[in-house]
Amino acid sequence: LLGKKPAEMLKGLGYDEISLSLSTGFLFDRRKNIFGIKDMRVELADMGRLSFSIELGNVKMPTDGELLVLKMDPQGAKPEPPDMKAATLRSAELRYDDLSLLGRIDQMLKNEGKPGLAELVQVTTRMPASSGQFMADAAAKLKKFVSVPDQSISLSTRPLEPVPLDSLGLEILLGPDKLAKTLNLQIDVQ
Repeated sequence: LLGKKPAEMLKGLGYDEISLSLSTGFLFDRRKNIFGIKDMRVELADMGRLSFSIELGNVKMPTDGELLVLKMDPQGAKPEPPDMKAATLRSAELRYDDLSLLGRIDQMLKNEGKPGLAELVQVTTRMPASSGQFMADAAAKLKKFVSVPDQSISLSTRPLEPVPLDSLGLEILLGPDKLAKTLNLQIDVQ
């Protein structure tokens, strides 16, 4: 699988051609200072779909006057990007829906006499006890995801209170369990 040219690898997986579609939407509420990406989606037909959503709060948006100048003189206006200094994370989700890609990779590995995906994940996700509960749970969910084709896996966060973006660096340093608790991280397999 590794080391092959992309076209050769895709042909080996049974894909003669690939169809890609992209879509996204934005959430923009100037009164509440909320900005977000609603379901940014990349789909490869017959392979899988990756989607991402995020909602940020406390984002300083352009004023009515700035927007009016932009409308009146789009070439001459130099709008400022949203001010993210005090931004907070309100929610986010990253999701992958498998539409046959993992099953095909698993079969290709086995046809080449290599361990299948479930075996590879079993080996690569062995967690020392010091990794914490969140990482152990994440490894178990990943094993479940690759063991049955055509499932979905998602990582989502819906903190009880919005989390300042500038505090996430410290949360990461404190370890995965602390970060998971602060962000109310959930991993789901369906």
